Amino acid sequence: MKQKKYDIVKPLLYALVLSIASGLLIFTELFIMYANNVDDFWFDFSVMTKPTLILTLVPMAAIFVIMAILFLIFMKKERRKIYFTLLAVADAIFVSCYTHANFLAGMLPPLDGTDFDWGETLPNIVSIAIVVLLGVGVVLLIKKFKSEKTAKILNFVNLATIFMLIVSFVTTILTTSVFEPKEVTTVSSNKNLNLASTDKNYFVFMVDAVDAKTFEDVLGDDDASTDELKDFSYFPDSLAGYPFTRDSIPFIFSGVWNENEKAFAEWSTETFDNTKFFSELEKNDYVVKNFYDYEFVWRSRKAFEFDNIESMDKTYKLGHFTKQELKYLLFKVLPYPLKPLSKIDQMNFNDSRLTTTYEPFIWDDTNYYYETLKKAAEKTDEKVFSFIHLEGAHVPLNLDKEVRVVDGGTDYRTKVDATLTVIKGFINYLKKNDVYDNSTIVILGDHGYNADKGVPGRQNPLLLVRQAGETHSKMHTSAKQVSFADLGDMFIDLLDGKKSTEIFEGIPEEGRERRYLYYVFTNEDHMIEQTLNGKAWETEKMIPTGKEFNR
Repeated sequence: MKQKKYDIVKPLLYALVLSIASGLLIFTELFIMYANNVDDFWFDFSVMTKPTLILTLVPMAAIFVIMAILFLIFMKKERRKIYFTLLAVADAIFVSCYTHANFLAGMLPPLDGTDFDWGETLPNIVSIAIVVLLGVGVVLLIKKFKSEKTAKILNFVNLATIFMLIVSFVTTILTTSVFEPKEVTTVSSNKNLNLASTDKNYFVFMVDAVDAKTFEDVLGDDDASTDELKDFSYFPDSLAGYPFTRDSIPFIFSGVWNENEKAFAEWSTETFDNTKFFSELEKNDYVVKNFYDYEFVWRSRKAFEFDNIESMDKTYKLGHFTKQELKYLLFKVLPYPLKPLSKIDQMNFNDSRLTTTYEPFIWDDTNYYYETLKKAAEKTDEKVFSFIHLEGAHVPLNLDKEVRVVDGGTDYRTKVDATLTVIKGFINYLKKNDVYDNSTIVILGDHGYNADKGVPGRQNPLLLVRQAGETHSKMHTSAKQVSFADLGDMFIDLLDGKKSTEIFEGIPEEGRERRYLYYVFTNEDHMIEQTLNGKAWETEKMIPTGKEFNR
């Protein structure tokens, strides 16, 4: 009688261990994802609890129930080997998921919106080899030890994996601030997005990832566009501070370098809090201030001095959030040939946000061009400042010149062409609503772009400047060797009334050595200092100084 009971318990116990191991793999993957990107997310871990538990417990229960049903079907002694064979196959699938998530993660592409090349040879070969080896290994084990003993061996593998997952979980807790609550969480709403002053406006219009030389090429093909930008000064020899958005925006407004001495959220918040330009706006009676950015990190109550910044509460779109977590999980655990099924392109948790009053601002070029710019301006007699950060030429490269999404994508130059269309739309919107003449306008990229995969060259962003009331017979081009470290002072000079032809006083047209901190998108905590003594687009003249800033 005892033997019969044991024969029932043991197969179900193996299934239970498999289900626990699977659930723990899911939980730790999501947990570590958050811990490694804690500064990049608007939410703290408490927000993740519900969707993460759903994705953990539902598969756990499903795996156990399915295996229990299979056991009931094949529980008779003469058919039991079928159950243990199916259990061994399920164990092999789990080991494959664990291996892909933990040992092949370095081969994964960055989740920055770049179109993935899932056909790359090496990752696919390695991935397929792992699956084949696991399959052959299970077959050989079953042939040598029979299915029941194979299931027992794989059960020990699952137990060892559970131990490793627990160690990983505990290590993450001890080495990160994963459970630290974010006391102030801010989100940029679309409040005032169409607001303009009849007195004076100050617009900083940022189009992401627009390379100055590519923009110049696109502009050179379109005389009408050049005429629309005739009141601006163009600074083609402009050098960014960083290759990506995260550090660029606080740096652009302040001139303060992030050298990895602090956690990014701490540096970003402290930098925004102490940005002189923001306080100067108040001194110059800019009553209405707006900061439209899709994913900025400013965790201080000073952020609420901007009219459109709202506080996040704990409400969010559960279904959307859970779907994003699921896409990430599939991205991590599936074999390479199956990874396209994840349908992921970036860590898109921002669309899950809910604000208290207004809809969150989204940076989508198409939405801004066809929705926002079609609405009439809301007029006020108070001075208005607005920073508007749009998608620009950022990946994915999927827009045509008319700012329409193209199935199958386009290319970088075409997306820059679309960005030019959006810029012209913005300028014409101001003119149509009779607020162009009294508007100071800075149009810039946060960094440049290099369409050659794996090649650095993101240091030469667009910079166009126009003072309110300034007119030219044609666009003025300046050869000054501008660093984006100079922009904090430039913003104040424009506030003080300097024309675009008068800013950057004292900056030479040649012979200036400029600084740039380079890093890879997936490794922001390792910055390499470079200097440039040449034109901003001369990537080959970017020379490492030997200094590194690591955290």
